[in-house]
Amino acid sequence: MPADQVAFIAPMIREMLQEGDGWCVRFSQEGNDSNWIEVAGSVLNIKYPHDQNPVELLKTLGVESAESLITSSWSAGVYATLEAPDREIYSLAKYVDQIFERVLGLGGDYDVDAEIFQLAS
Repeated sequence: MPADQVAFIAPMIREMLQEGDGWCVRFSQEGNDSNWIEVAGSVLNIKYPHDQNPVELLKTLGVESAESLITSSWSAGVYATLEAPDREIYSLAKYVDQIFERVLGLGGDYDVDAEIFQLAS
């Protein structure tokens, strides 16, 4: 999927959102599920192997519209939970793509798997 990961990611987010509240889509690097990003509604839960404040790092790395994200919680070197301003599918897909590329260090040439599942209640 090297050409345009957003073209794969966006429809998966759309499908998850159509399921309604309580659903999530987990993206992971193909062949390496330790690199992952989950999207549930407008919340992104990501693997976070860094020590710096997540939103500040995303800004530093040039992630588009990073300043509109809010850090809900994070544990340095483990995970970060970010809230996007809305559920706009293309924006969420771009965040996912840019986090894989820049935060997780995969560059623009990576393949991703996706799984949609219902969150435990």
